[in-house]
Amino acid sequence: GGAHQALNCPQNRGKSRLRVDPVIPADWDGFEVRRQFRGAVYEISVRNPEGAASGVQRVTIDGQPWDGLAGAGDGERDLTLLPAFADGKVHRVEVVMGRRGGSPQSAGAARAAREV
Repeated sequence: GGAHQALNCPQNRGKSRLRVDPVIPADWDGFEVRRQFRGAVYEISVRNPEGAASGVQRVTIDGQPWDGLAGAGDGERDLTLLPAFADGKVHRVEVVMGRRGGSPQSAGAARAAREV
């Protein structure tokens, strides 16, 4: 139960980015997880102030706003794709759930930080 249901971390060798895209029960306030990836440690804190079941409204990494990485060629930047620091340091990632630009989405169950 708990964060294990909201967090799916498969070990996909050869992947260069970490995706944080939580889907949790809307009544959760959030969760925290510590994830090692490519030699760095990601301390991920997910907050859900609007009661969203899915969607990422904003992300900060080490206190700086994150505008994402280029997505699937549609010109949109994907906030859920995090850089692979590979620097041996600890990086603090804060994720605020909700719909980008404002209102929360509703959905269901279980994906969150996985390599892509």
